[in-house]
Order: sequence, then C-alpha cells, then structure tokens
Amino acid sequence: MGDVIYGVFDNSMWELHVHVRINGEEGYVRHVKCRDEQFPQLISRKVNDFDKEGKNYRVYLDGELVHQTNYRS
Repeated sequence: MGDVIYGVFDNSMWELHVHVRINGEEGYVRHVKCRDEQFPQLISRKVNDFDKEGKNYRVYLDGELVHQTNYRS
C-alpha cells in the first residue's frame, strides 16, 4: 500500500501527520506544523524523498486523496 503523507489544515496552520506504530497500535501523530505559505515546500520535500527511493505513497489533504503512486515493486 505504501507510505502516507497526511496534511490537515487547522486554525490557519497546516499540520503534517505521520503514521506510527507503537506497542502494536498504529495511528497518525502530528509531525510538523507550519504556516499555509510554507506547506507546499514541506509536501514537496516529502514527495521528493519518496520518489527518489521509488516508494509508493499516497497524499491526503484534509482527508481527501489528492495523489498516489503505483511504482512496481
């Protein structure tokens, strides 16, 4: 299924959430919070990292799937 980039807009700030697994439980936690104008660069960096590694990923913004990759394994 691949990794997930999950962005949430909250009170004029974007939050980038990351998937974690702790003690057998999994969920999303806030990783970075930034102003609206900085968010495109933050997303670009994460996307570029995954693209360089050839990793499949999905990008969700406010709960909506906006992009996904389908690299062959």
